[in-house]
Amino acid sequence: MIAVRALAPKDANDVLRINTGARPGVAALTNVELERLTSISRGHMLAAVCDARVVGYLLAFDSKVSYDGEEFRWFRGTESEAFVYVDQVAVEEGGRGRGVGSALYAAIRTLARDIGAGALCCEVNTTPANPASLAFHRRMGFVVAGSMVTEDGRAVDLLRLRLRRNGGTPAFADEEARPA
Repeated sequence: MIAVRALAPKDANDVLRINTGARPGVAALTNVELERLTSISRGHMLAAVCDARVVGYLLAFDSKVSYDGEEFRWFRGTESEAFVYVDQVAVEEGGRGRGVGSALYAAIRTLARDIGAGALCCEVNTTPANPASLAFHRRMGFVVAGSMVTEDGRAVDLLRLRLRRNGGTPAFADEEARPA
């Protein structure tokens, strides 16, 4: 059984271990960078736990925080309503395909709706390609809202998932964006 809870300082080594195994699909984290990110928005940092072991994590920021990620800034400049930006989601290799990522996204959807966000936003690398993540996000209902080449040379698709305000399942009716 997978439980999702707030990321705790004691989880740092597990997050760094999972991050190392998930590269280049996610940006490399150091202890210092992880501490910086969690200091910005601890309430949207999640750990997925199975048998008392952290098997995945999700780092997210609501649209009101002071975060400097360039993809986050792109969404801040294009979204007309509050959103939650998923900066990183990663699952250890042995946990992939077992519902860990889905459990993390279910929890962040709930948090996003609780603060009145109308969308979840994220990016997925297209160079270097991350087809598994793109397929996962497509199954979740994300659509491509744009694309960009980042300052570090990655090409990314910027993805959005509209959330229903009534607390129901996500609305997938973003007709102006092409499917992810």
